[in-house]
Amino acid sequence: MSKGTRNKEQGTRNAPPKIKDSFETLEELISTNKSLIRFGDGEYCLMSVVNNVFQEANPQLAKDLLEIYTRDEEDLLIGIPFKYFYGLDYGSGKLREYCVEYLQELLNEHYRNMIYSVTNLDKDYYIEAGLSQVYASYEKYDFKRH
Repeated sequence: MSKGTRNKEQGTRNAPPKIKDSFETLEELISTNKSLIRFGDGEYCLMSVVNNVFQEANPQLAKDLLEIYTRDEEDLLIGIPFKYFYGLDYGSGKLREYCVEYLQELLNEHYRNMIYSVTNLDKDYYIEAGLSQVYASYEKYDFKRH
């Protein structure tokens, strides 16, 4: 695990991590040779050894994802969900509906505590949904077509 301040005690959330916005994330990717790995709902489930709709969880996968998430590597940007740390009630249209309805159930205290316990509060993270799920903010997007 990388060094840095972590919220080790269950339920302790002193402050949210620093998450670069979409523009800062894009600028970092465009101006460097760095790569971005996205951690979203599914990855957090798998890190908790909980199945998600796309994949069955297993302890080795959870261990591997945790190792990547906590890695302190210069050329690897970790994309994390802004909504987990700054609130579910943001955005508009379908994205907001998803955050409020689905994630409210998913982000119970145990789950949030797990996420906070492995997040390095001294590290800069990058926004994930703003880049990897741009389509989610479109109200009239033809999801059936894709």
